[in-house]
Amino acid sequence: HDPRQHAPMPKLLSHGGWCPCHRRAEDGVIPAEFSMTETPSEEYEQRTEWNVRDSDATVIFTMRKSKSNNERKIALNDRRVPLQGGTLLTKQLANQQKKPCLSISKQDFDY
Repeated sequence: HDPRQHAPMPKLLSHGGWCPCHRRAEDGVIPAEFSMTETPSEEYEQRTEWNVRDSDATVIFTMRKSKSNNERKIALNDRRVPLQGGTLLTKQLANQQKKPCLSISKQDFDY
């Protein structure tokens, strides 16, 4: 969701999409180096809906940090992290719009 959590965007990598008005992000402002187009609304839901609408497919990456031994046991037994919030909305919108959507969890690769 927030491109600032990642390494700087290589200039040869084509990217783009929608972001909330004023380049709003949960932890500040999305830098201009990211080729994003602002939606009329500051609401994240509009950004999510427009990104799903305008994409050929969506990939959702989820990470989970276990907080306790009991949570680690649960994660080992049920390796999939339940989607929630904006991530769940992304999956629901992709399904409604009949767009391919792949969800990959860190637990898919923890052994």
